[in-house]
Amino acid sequence: MTSPTSPPNPVVEAGTFTCPDSGVRKLGGLSTSDAPIRLTVTGSPVVTVSAARSNGTYTGCKFSDSNGPHLCNSTKITSSGAGKLTAAGNAVLLSNDTVLSVNPVPAGSGSATVDAGQTKLTAS
Repeated sequence: MTSPTSPPNPVVEAGTFTCPDSGVRKLGGLSTSDAPIRLTVTGSPVVTVSAARSNGTYTGCKFSDSNGPHLCNSTKITSSGAGKLTAAGNAVLLSNDTVLSVNPVPAGSGSATVDAGQTKLTAS
């Protein structure tokens, strides 16, 4: 997670999203969903906004109601990503972008915590 005063980090596949109910979505393998990503940081491909905005279960999500557990199952990105840094023609996701985990029951979303998976490269 990036502090408000430090530059954001490009998110890589070694990173994760964590939903408000402690579920974790791993980002590994997203670079194959659009097109192979050749831009890597510390050996891990960067994650594009378009690839991150997709279905993907948040393992360990603890949301439950009287019908049992309901895992967050997709992600919304409501910001545009890096303005100048792109991979395969798509904006790279930054650690300060607005990421929402989506839970079908109740239908809604909550802010997800972003772990960029790397701290060597920042964007300004």
